[in-house]
Amino acid sequence: MYSDKYAALLAFDQGNSLASVTGLADLAQAISVPLLVWSIWYAGRQLSELRSQVVEGTKVRRLEATSRYIEYVGSDEIRAARRWILSLPEDAWTTDPVTDTERGRALRLAVAYDRVGIMLAHDLLDFELVRDWQGREIRQLWRRLEPVVVSERLIPGRSEYCRYLERMAERL
Repeated sequence: MYSDKYAALLAFDQGNSLASVTGLADLAQAISVPLLVWSIWYAGRQLSELRSQVVEGTKVRRLEATSRYIEYVGSDEIRAARRWILSLPEDAWTTDPVTDTERGRALRLAVAYDRVGIMLAHDLLDFELVRDWQGREIRQLWRRLEPVVVSERLIPGRSEYCRYLERMAERL
């Protein structure tokens, strides 16, 4: 009984096997073309969405960096140090000795602006924003801070001290 059913199914399959394979191939081909077109369209849509997310992510990172920039340079300590440094003649530290207190204050200011330079170097801050807002001031700060920073670089292991500040001042 079991073998009769199997034999009948086998006989039917052998008689129609070529037609059924051709029919299945035609059906697969008919389905594959629209499926391929839809897959390409869907991949393009996903890529467009990914680009939008990357753009939004970049905006968020830049906004956060701008906020940090304002925090760094807007703190009371940095603002007071900036006013003090800018009130000095450009050659103040090439002619007068620097006290430890003055040196520490100048180096804290240099480090704060070095962080700004790092954010610019990694494209987290808009260059034009920094240039338009504080470009001239940063160049003046660098001219006054350079002797102290250069002397700090003479200490072993500190040869790159505040390099981002220097590069930023050169670019601005």
